[in-house]
Amino acid sequence: MPSFRRCQTATAGHRHSRRGRRQRRAPAAVCGSGAARPRLPRGAAPVQPNPPRELRAGWIAPAEEALGIDNSAWLAVFLWTQGLPPAALLTVVGYRVWGRWQTWICAGPLLAALGLADAQAITALLPNLL
Repeated sequence: MPSFRRCQTATAGHRHSRRGRRQRRAPAAVCGSGAARPRLPRGAAPVQPNPPRELRAGWIAPAEEALGIDNSAWLAVFLWTQGLPPAALLTVVGYRVWGRWQTWICAGPLLAALGLADAQAITALLPNLL
C-alpha cells in the first residue's frame, strides 16, 4: 500500500503519492483543514443565513398562534355534514332499485368525496401545534 502525503494547497481535496500521481478521495474535506464543506454544483453560491425578523404584537393572526383554532371552519363542517345523510339515504334507495354493484359504483365515490371533505373541514378545527 503506497504512503501518501497531504498537499498544502486548498484545492479539490486530493492526495499525492510519492510518485506524483494524483489520486482521488472523497471531496468532503478541504486538503489540510479537516473541516467538512458542503458539496455544491459548479457556479452555485453557498446559502447565506438571513437575519431574524422582528415580530410585532398583533402581527400573527390568533388562528396562527400556538394552539390557535380557526373558528370559521365550523360553517364548512356543518355544511359538509349536512350532505352525508341525504347521500346515505340515496345509497339505500339505489340499492333497493338497482342492486348491489351498480349502487356502490355510483354511490361509493360520492360518499368517499363527502367523507373526505368533511374530514378536511374537521381537521381545520384542530389546534395549531406548530
